[in-house]
Amino acid sequence: MIRSTYLERYKSDLQQVFQSTHNDRYQQLLTEVNALPAIAPVPANAVLPTSPGDFNPLNIFGVTSLIPLEDSSNRANPNDEGYDLITLENVKVSDYLNDDPNNVVFYMNGQVLILTNKEHIHNRILGAGSPIKYKCKKVSTTLVPQLENLDTSKPCVSLNSFGGTSGGLALLGAMKSVLADPSIRIIEIATPEIDNAVSTASVQMLGPDPNAVAASHCQEGQGDKIYALKKMEMETSGGNKRRFKRRSKRRSKRRGKRTKKRYRH
Repeated sequence: MIRSTYLERYKSDLQQVFQSTHNDRYQQLLTEVNALPAIAPVPANAVLPTSPGDFNPLNIFGVTSLIPLEDSSNRANPNDEGYDLITLENVKVSDYLNDDPNNVVFYMNGQVLILTNKEHIHNRILGAGSPIKYKCKKVSTTLVPQLENLDTSKPCVSLNSFGGTSGGLALLGAMKSVLADPSIRIIEIATPEIDNAVSTASVQMLGPDPNAVAASHCQEGQGDKIYALKKMEMETSGGNKRRFKRRSKRRSKRRGKRTKKRYRH
């Protein structure tokens, strides 16, 4: 759970301030911890889905193992901007992350793709119309997907359901790692894709009451790409600026030499 992770992280701080006095720092820590969403624990009766009753978001979320995120070699620029769907305006990445410890930023191909919040992701995954999808082995014309036509070992989530404008899927286990690790704030949707699905099936089509409204069910035209998620860090602008200046200076010298040679005669 995110909340328990933060409690462990701040355990010494909490103990020290509690033993001395209930000062502002103590209240600040408690407020920060309590504001974080609690990741739903694995249900006691969670099982790998084999029948319609097993295909509910909470059960699938519970039995899906965490997939650790690799570190990205790319860095986020604090001055990069993304579109905030809440305020309906562009906002700097650094400001967005500082505004709420639960805010996260997704990059793709060097551009900010999604500004969102871990609580929003968590609620979308477990709520009605969950973005959980399965890869279909082949295109089918049946309204209710056949289980033997699905790769139920690797549930995915639709990335555009969290605010992005581009399609694509990520493995649910990787997204669980994003939610469970408070240090993961900037995520790269790494390209190229790691897999392709000829079609997909929405989780709501696999339960006891299938609902085909805005849902995929292995039909034609519902293919998608599956991407890996990687953990990004914020770049140190000072170092990059120094390298850029040195490169510019060298280029200027070379350009001056070429100019002198060109007009020597």
